[in-house]
Amino acid sequence: MANETAISRTYNLLSSTTAPSQTKKVWDVISTNVPTIHHLFDESPFEIPAGDQARFTVFKELITGTGAGPTQSVPATYIQPLTVGEYAFKFLYIAAYLPKQDLILNYSAGENKLVDYLAASMEAMVNSMWMLLAGSVRGIWTANSNDETEATKITGIPSIVKSIGNATGTTGRISRTNAFWQNATTTTNITSFATNGLARYREALMNAKRGTRFPDWGVTNTTGFLNYLATYTATMQLNNPIQGDRFDVGVPDVRLHGLTMFSDANAPANETRFIWSDALKLMLLQGGYMAFSPPMERSGFDDIEIRLRFTGNLFCPDVASHAVVVGSDNA
Repeated sequence: MANETAISRTYNLLSSTTAPSQTKKVWDVISTNVPTIHHLFDESPFEIPAGDQARFTVFKELITGTGAGPTQSVPATYIQPLTVGEYAFKFLYIAAYLPKQDLILNYSAGENKLVDYLAASMEAMVNSMWMLLAGSVRGIWTANSNDETEATKITGIPSIVKSIGNATGTTGRISRTNAFWQNATTTTNITSFATNGLARYREALMNAKRGTRFPDWGVTNTTGFLNYLATYTATMQLNNPIQGDRFDVGVPDVRLHGLTMFSDANAPANETRFIWSDALKLMLLQGGYMAFSPPMERSGFDDIEIRLRFTGNLFCPDVASHAVVVGSDNA
């Protein structure tokens, strides 16, 4: 039998003669709040057909213009204004062994079956995959050293919107030595959020603005978000009407210059990132980005192995439309 968490019980007359009542609902008490991955799924991820990568084209330079009089020639030059980038699919797995004896006994339990063992196991694997995708080990918050060669990790947000090495390495196979392929930053870091935190936020947003393109959401860790709330609300006046016997002093939707701000415990410490959602998407394998493989019997063991596979990556065709601010943990 599978290992279980033991429950100690002292049996008396009541417990020996009365069966306990147990709900058939399984409560998820282990998964944590992971708003960034859910936000990315809400922001219209795009599914692409099978292939080893998603390719995109960007303008990489402007063409020098000139003025000319009626008798002057207009110089021309050969141009190469375009370049191509690409992001490869990454593969993540959750695998588990399920004892056949447990499956048989649960399947044949009839009315005594409280929870379907196989279905609950598969749901636990899906929950675990969400946590893996949302995390900083192999998921969207991974700080990759090289996003093209690390096939077992998502190209993480810290690898796209860099706080260190903004002009080094590659992202989407385009060199970050190119000024057009570097995210926005600030001239100085936040030394004290109460003193210059909001000023650095505004500077980063202005540096990331490109025409009509402007970051529309921001994310930081819990400490940075609390510092932002404390500073933001310190000089804010709320004129909320009293409803009945209640007075709500909370702020249900926190925004900065129109963009939504939220916290994610997986986000790097002491850093805040501002994202333009049109240029940061989840790319997913069309028709099967999260799929279970057929159960496999394990040779020499009375169990089966089931695997859950995720096929996808983050996709960013415009690095410069995002920004990062360092020092947001400093109150």
